[in-house]
Order: sequence, then C-alpha cells, then structure tokens
Amino acid sequence: MINQTQTMPNLNYARAAGAAYLGVVLFGGFAEFFVRMQLHVSGDITQTVSNIRSSEFLFRMGLLADLSMLFLDVLLALFLFKLFKDVNWELSVLALVLSLLRVPLLAANLSNHYEVLQILNNVDYLALFETEQINAMATLALEKHQKGYLIAQLLFGTWCFTVGILVYASNFIPRFLGVLMMLAGFGYLTDLVMSILFPTSLSPIPDILLTESAFAEISLCLWLLLMGGRVQIRALAEARSKAERRASIYTSEREVM
Repeated sequence: MINQTQTMPNLNYARAAGAAYLGVVLFGGFAEFFVRMQLHVSGDITQTVSNIRSSEFLFRMGLLADLSMLFLDVLLALFLFKLFKDVNWELSVLALVLSLLRVPLLAANLSNHYEVLQILNNVDYLALFETEQINAMATLALEKHQKGYLIAQLLFGTWCFTVGILVYASNFIPRFLGVLMMLAGFGYLTDLVMSILFPTSLSPIPDILLTESAFAEISLCLWLLLMGGRVQIRALAEARSKAERRASIYTSEREVM
C-alpha cells in the first residue's frame, strides 16, 4: 500500500519549483536585459561609463537581482530534484549537480560586475590613472562578466536539456514542454558555440534560438506554478501504479521460489 504522506508534497514541490523558476526569470531578466544591456553601449566606452555613473543605483540593483537569482536557482534545483527523482534518479541527480555547479560559477563571475563599481569609485584608481584608462578598465570588467555569463551556458544548456528529458519522461507534465526545454538546451549550447567560433557573426540564428529558449523556460515555470496541483494527483497515481507492479513482481518471484 502506498503511503500518501510520501506523495502529497509533490504538489508543493511543483508549485514551489514554479515560483522559484519565475523568480529566477524575473531577477535574471531584470539584471541582464534592463540593467547591463541598457547601460552597456557596444563599441562606446565613454558612453557606457557615463551611463553607469548616471545610473549607479540601477547598476547596483542589477547586482542584487543577480544574487537573488542565484539563491532562487539553488531552491529551484532542489525542488525539481524532489519532483523528478522518481521519474529517473540518475538524470535528476545530473540536473541537480549541473545547477549546483553553475551557481558558484555565476557567483564568482559577479565579481566582474562589482569590480566596475570598485574601479569607478575607488579614489586610488582615480588618482593613478587617466580617465580614459579608468573607463577602459571598467568596460573591460563589464565585458568579462558578459563572457563569463556566456561560458556558464555550457552548464545551463545541458541542464535545460536534462530537465526536458525528465519532463518528457514524466506522466504528470505535458510532453511538449519537455520538447521545448530540450530545444532550449540546444539553443543555449548553439549560442555558446557560435559566439566562440564566430564572434563577429551577424547571423540571426542565435537570436531565434534564444527567443525559443526563453519561451520554453517561461512556459515551464508558469505551468508548474499554475497547474502544479495536477502533479499531486498524477504523481500519486503513478507512484501507486509503480508500487503495484513491484508488488506483483515480488509475488510472482515468491510463487516461483
């Protein structure tokens, strides 16, 4: 007989994962698209630094948003592990490990974001270097952060693909979401490879793939958040079915013996 107390929390894990995922999307999107991408002017060091100086509080808010995203990313990894561990233990562990490896990498990369503030506000730097040199160092730190973010896509793309497989293999989340997440993983990994091999390419392919990737992530997090109640019922039924099959196999083996 199935112990219902062991399957009831699936409802909480699904919706908690959806809420954490939504927080990751919102905080991460704010820091990347509404802070750094708005302030950084490609090819114009002077304007980039001017934007950061005039919007320093916004730039600091971006750093805080990124830190919040990383905290929620750890929670998301744990919630998804609890949700999918009965679907496939090995892949669930892989997804958990990929997340826990990505978080410290991104946290270390945030030092480049913070370094921009240190360079622009440190009186020792201001006294030793010319304005153009200070601006160049600050912009270089910002671009180093961008490259570090890109490198982390190796882990993130693999994570998306792994989660997509888990979603597809589960019987309690629509399979098309699993397909979308696998395509998202492919998109992130393709963007990484193309950015390394063809850094000056103007091909629209990476942008198209990243748009699909964002759509896939948002779709999954909203489904988990809004439809997570169904997970409890379906997961309970699946767990009961698995237990009955195990009991039947055990009974058959006893009869043979």
